[in-house]
Amino acid sequence: MTSDPFFAHMGAVARALLGPPNPQLSSGAEWRYGSHGSLSVDLGKGAWHDHEAVRGGGGIALVMRERNCGKSDALRWLEGEGFLAPQDNRPKIVATYDYVDHDGALVMQVVRLQPKTFRQRRPDPRSADGWTWKTKGIKHVPFRLPEITEAIANGSPVFVVEGEKDALALAAIGIPATCNPGGAGKWPTHFGEYFHAADVIIIPDNDEAGRQHRDLVSSNLIDCARVRVMDLPG
Repeated sequence: MTSDPFFAHMGAVARALLGPPNPQLSSGAEWRYGSHGSLSVDLGKGAWHDHEAVRGGGGIALVMRERNCGKSDALRWLEGEGFLAPQDNRPKIVATYDYVDHDGALVMQVVRLQPKTFRQRRPDPRSADGWTWKTKGIKHVPFRLPEITEAIANGSPVFVVEGEKDALALAAIGIPATCNPGGAGKWPTHFGEYFHAADVIIIPDNDEAGRQHRDLVSSNLIDCARVRVMDLPG
């Protein structure tokens, strides 16, 4: 049996997306679309196949193909059309944090999901939704790189914290702050190049992971910057 949860709705989904099938080429078990029937919909298997493009799949894949969208948008369409009950327990994006280069061009984005977890994605013009979750191989940059570069040039102290939310909270009150993607323990070794001659103040989280992260950042920057630590109570 197919694992596609929408196989029972394939006929209705196909009609909603493609309209009525070609009556001369279709049967009760298989619908054909196009003047030559190049697109087939197998109602028993809940699957479709494009014989010209040599590709196929289940209900979600058909929605993605016909609406030129990603999986999340396809699921929303299926919900809106009544083929799928709303999935309130599905992870939802609740915040995004842009990582840009010196010129402000987007390098990658950290995405906060609810239930709470973090993922990373980068722009991909080839993708229907403009993103790919594959970030391996890209050169990471510090959060708010243009702002901290300006602060370093002006001789202002730069604060290093553990997460984007804390960095933005400091920035909101006029304090230049940054962090690395991935959280504690993920400070890249090449980040030293961005902090040459900087006055860096590290504010670690008050737990073992935070203290280890403090030591990691400090050891990476000690030879290129003035490094101080501000341990907060509690």
